[in-house]
Amino acid sequence: MHPLLRHPRFLGAGFLLVAFSVVGQTFVLSLFGGEWRELFDLTHGQLGLAYSVATLASALLLISAGRLVDHRFVPW
Repeated sequence: MHPLLRHPRFLGAGFLLVAFSVVGQTFVLSLFGGEWRELFDLTHGQLGLAYSVATLASALLLISAGRLVDHRFVPW
């Protein structure tokens, strides 16, 4: 049996997470980026830097959250 099909719950959860994350921060930035630049008096580069810092910070938090979940029992 294919490894992905051995754990359908994980496959389903992963699919749902990806599907619901489509309307994420990049989409919101594309909608409101112009207004935020005006409101906070930012250049395109400054807004891009803020977006990059926020993305890297969220990635670091995800690593920490993953370790926490790995070390605790999560009942299925």
